[in-house]
Amino acid sequence: MAEEDIDHLIASHDEMSASFDRTLTALAGGSLTFSISFIHDIAPRPTSALAIRSSWIAMAVSLALILVSFLVSIEVHKRVIAAGGAYEPEWKIVRKIVTALNLMAGVAFLVGASFLVFFACINVN
Repeated sequence: MAEEDIDHLIASHDEMSASFDRTLTALAGGSLTFSISFIHDIAPRPTSALAIRSSWIAMAVSLALILVSFLVSIEVHKRVIAAGGAYEPEWKIVRKIVTALNLMAGVAFLVGASFLVFFACINVN
């Protein structure tokens, strides 16, 4: 594969990763805001507080995992810059950790969204 093709793939991967992080952050934050508004305006005396609390916890975990992923990525970039652009083989482990953090953040969001949908369904009259 030509070097320019590899550079294009790397740039494309970086853009997709950043887009995933932004989208997941917006969705989790928006879902938290929506759920609070839902309770305040539509279901002031909700049933199944466990469902909404579980949703909030999962959404907060999703946001926390994204933040940790950002911090790890920033640290790796600092080290690569300090090393003059050299990418050490042991940093592949860090890349796998960042990927795992992003995957866990996505799963936590889906769990939180599921609890939120369940909560909304049982509290809409």
